[in-house]
Amino acid sequence: PVIVEEYANHLDAIQVTDEKVGGLIDNLRKNNLLNNTIVFFFSDHGMRLTRNKQFLYDGGLHVPLIIADFTKRIEKLSPGTSNEDLISGLDLGPSTLSIAGIPIPEYMEGKNIFGDSFDREYVISTRDRCDFTIDRIRSVRSKKYKYIRNFMTDRPYTQPTYMDFDKVEFVTVMHKLHDNNKLNEVQDRFMSDPRPAEELYNLEDDPFEINNLANDTNFTSELVQYRGILDDWIANTNDQGQYPENEENLKLMLGIWGEYAINPEYEPLRGKYPNLSGALTYLKSEPSQLIDENITEEPLFELRDDVYPK
Repeated sequence: PVIVEEYANHLDAIQVTDEKVGGLIDNLRKNNLLNNTIVFFFSDHGMRLTRNKQFLYDGGLHVPLIIADFTKRIEKLSPGTSNEDLISGLDLGPSTLSIAGIPIPEYMEGKNIFGDSFDREYVISTRDRCDFTIDRIRSVRSKKYKYIRNFMTDRPYTQPTYMDFDKVEFVTVMHKLHDNNKLNEVQDRFMSDPRPAEELYNLEDDPFEINNLANDTNFTSELVQYRGILDDWIANTNDQGQYPENEENLKLMLGIWGEYAINPEYEPLRGKYPNLSGALTYLKSEPSQLIDENITEEPLFELRDDVYPK
């Protein structure tokens, strides 16, 4: 029931989001701004469930992207249509610059999704430190295959995260089911350790990424191909995950999260700064709780009539 309730809450949130977005569009229409607006709607990650948020399975990476061009200036965009193009979040920057007629800097890694030559063969995704949880995972996702490389195989998938700190109920339930041997082999795989160094999934046959083909000799050529793609990306981008994180970042995490920061990278800091652990927990507060309600300053911006005449 707890997992079902989590899904129900997720669906409720989608409905509320739909209503909020509708309200924004109504406001644009009322202020005669809609015909000069292009709306990009997307989310930052998948739903907050095991193997989804903060991980590199499609449940965490595959997010909605809806583009509504009320200006009718994007020739490549037909109302009411959809496609299966692979798009990275990095593509949004160059794409919006192109709409505005601004040259795309050469250093930008993303591509213009509205360009005539747009064709993304694969998307690279990464997981490093999430809050206080130190990890390193990389993935390559094409339309047919997903390759995942776990660099820290000595650490379980379920090492402590912010959800343990917040005592998220479904996480507690999953740990309890695992401890009581109530999960089947597939369900328990993510809750157990060690994790494999490599994972390879045929997404056409296995969209939920259950059957790891990394050790299947029938897919050796695909495994070698995707290894090479990731190795090249790591080298060409000087992937920062291959280097130790700087001390200041780790000090901040130890100060905020205290005893939950159990990774070995924090141990030298505990000895070096004995009074730091948990001393900055107040920074974990919701942003709204850190705002001084007595502030009466004017808003930073407003709609000017001379720029946006009604």
